[in-house]
Amino acid sequence: MRTRGKRLCAAAASLATATALAVLLSAGPAAAQADGPRIVNVVIEGNQRVDRDTIVFQMKLREGSVFTAEEANEDFKRIYALGQFENVVIRPEPVEGGVRLRVTVTELPLLGRVELVGAKHLKPDKLLQLISVSEGSPLDRHRLLSAVPIIEDEYRRRGYYFVEATLDTDLLDSEAVARFTISEGPKVRVKSVAFRGNDSINANELQKEIGTTKGLWPFTSGDFSLDTLESDVARLRAYYVSQGFLDAEVGRDFTFDSKNENVSIEFIITEGTRYQVASVSMQGVETLSSGDLAERLALRSDVFYTAADLRADARLIRDAYGRIGYVHAQADPKADFAAEPGRVDIVFRVTEGPKITIGQILPTGNAVTQDKVILRNLGFEPGQIADGKAIEAASGRLMQTQLFTSADLTLVPTDDPNIENVAVHVEEGRTAQFIIGAGVSSNSGLIGNIALVQRNFDATRWPRGWDDPGAFRGAGQTLRLVLEPGTERSEYSIGFTEPALFDRPIRMDASGSYFTRDRDTYDEERLGGQVSVGKNLTRDVYGSIGIRMESIDIADVAADAPRDVFKVEGSSYLSSATVQLVRDKTDNYFVPTTGSRVSVALEQAGALGGDYTFTKILIDGRRYWTVTEDALGRRSVFSLRGRAGFAPGSPPIFERFYAGGQGTIRGFQYRGVGPFEGDEPIGGEFLLLIGGEYQFPIYGKSFSGVVFIDTGTVEENIGLGTYRASAGVGLRFTVDMFGAPVPFALDFGFPFAKDGDDETEVFSFSIAWSF
Repeated sequence: MRTRGKRLCAAAASLATATALAVLLSAGPAAAQADGPRIVNVVIEGNQRVDRDTIVFQMKLREGSVFTAEEANEDFKRIYALGQFENVVIRPEPVEGGVRLRVTVTELPLLGRVELVGAKHLKPDKLLQLISVSEGSPLDRHRLLSAVPIIEDEYRRRGYYFVEATLDTDLLDSEAVARFTISEGPKVRVKSVAFRGNDSINANELQKEIGTTKGLWPFTSGDFSLDTLESDVARLRAYYVSQGFLDAEVGRDFTFDSKNENVSIEFIITEGTRYQVASVSMQGVETLSSGDLAERLALRSDVFYTAADLRADARLIRDAYGRIGYVHAQADPKADFAAEPGRVDIVFRVTEGPKITIGQILPTGNAVTQDKVILRNLGFEPGQIADGKAIEAASGRLMQTQLFTSADLTLVPTDDPNIENVAVHVEEGRTAQFIIGAGVSSNSGLIGNIALVQRNFDATRWPRGWDDPGAFRGAGQTLRLVLEPGTERSEYSIGFTEPALFDRPIRMDASGSYFTRDRDTYDEERLGGQVSVGKNLTRDVYGSIGIRMESIDIADVAADAPRDVFKVEGSSYLSSATVQLVRDKTDNYFVPTTGSRVSVALEQAGALGGDYTFTKILIDGRRYWTVTEDALGRRSVFSLRGRAGFAPGSPPIFERFYAGGQGTIRGFQYRGVGPFEGDEPIGGEFLLLIGGEYQFPIYGKSFSGVVFIDTGTVEENIGLGTYRASAGVGLRFTVDMFGAPVPFALDFGFPFAKDGDDETEVFSFSIAWSF
């Protein structure tokens, strides 16, 4: 039927053209004008289901227009493309004053039923949606035949490599029923992935570059996909080329087991020569020294070529120019085969451009946030020489305020070629959060959470009417109200942060809190507040001073409680003053992957009176390295951390150092490390913690693993007595619950150095969710 229809359509198109030419030749001088005969009227016939207007809407030839064979052919194509007709004929008929255009259509029959026989592992509704076929639609034989490979491809994409699908054409022609018979076959899973010929790059590195993986329930399905396999071949070759193996070739082979349920895959690699750099040269360098730049490049004579180093060196050159105002400088790299086999010549073609001074800074997109909030987070001002790195970093600083969902900075030319304005376009995000949630951890038990947070608060912006969306918003201040009732600990707090006190680069933090904790042999209750002010002393160093005042009540003391608990039983008052310095050179404050962060704090209790006088010194340092980054942008990060604390002056038991559990030494119970009296921890005046952790992606963006070593000690006085150490593994992942992501942290720590009184705990965990 479809073949016969195609022949009729082709004949109709030819007939329309021939007839049009005949009309033009026979109409005489009056009718056969240079621009063709006029259409007197248009007749549509043969349409029963499709209304006339739908057909006419597709046509450019209308009543009163000039007829041409070319337009008739185009109209034929547009009408036929509706997918409603088996045949379309457009025929001009000579009449007085021009031609009548007769459009005759033959509608396709309707599809009676669609049957999917044998579809067990894929839902029929999904398959019907995929092939765009439904009962009662026009019977398009070509579309139905094309649906067969679409069904097979979908099954193969899901691991059913041996699937076969057929369409019963006899039933289609006789009864207008589309019956697809599907033989799914077994689901094929990847049993093993191997590499042959990879003498220079180990298999673990190559596995990160491909999408084909072995099944590892519940993290990866291991479904076999031939399309993915072919893409992997291209990815591997591209990776080898990027590592300097410019002649590398990659093939693949796969073998099924006897039941066709498992497949073993082998990538066959011919590495070829790994190319080295023969020479490095620069063209167009005038302002800077080519020699100084060359000394800083990773690529130089006799080192192995890699595409990553080439890109990094080009960026280094651009950044060097950008720091001195040449923000439009370009360094286009090119690697040419050298005359000597196995070597390449590297050429950087440098275009310096003009030296730019910053003109105006023009914030846009901030409907609520005040301009000054944006300007103070940029790190540069009008009149300064443009610094490309500073402009690039400004976007990150704006995003770290958590006020915006995007922040784009663009240089805008002015009449002066050496002065450019900076357009700062932001998109404001939702800065108010109301959170109701809960969490559980091995340290603190079950904890509820009710929080109201406004990160773009303005304490001076009072409402100007009943309906004022800008009330108390826009100054970049933060207001926090947090209620955390729990089974073992509860805390209720209110906090306020002003990032620019009196519009100066001074940050102020103030908070008040009420805290209770049920200890094993006593109950601890605190009520107090603290205030601190600070500022950035340099780009990376922040300094602050603060005061703390608390009323502490120790009650329900058990008879077997440590003696130090009885010393502080009842109500007491504590005040302290703190000086702190923080140097932060990490790439991201919340999820660091490179850089370091070091803080030093000195706290003096009794500075404003009270019942206790002691000193507390705390030093904390962390260092992060990105070890690898895969094709999906997921990073494997190694980190080291160290913390040392010293509190001379006999601090009360509730101000001493403790260790054990998450955040200190995993593998030990919460407060399970340190001096004990009986079975109760009493803390110490000296703390030392040193640890390392390697976090790596396992599956997707939100599932990763960790390997760690935690070491440290808590001592009554400064010194090293018994040193504790544990090693372990953990998982980090999120699961959608109640429509929100729930973070899980599971750790298994195994102590290999401990004291006899220490309390160990192999498994520690934390879960927190909001809804």
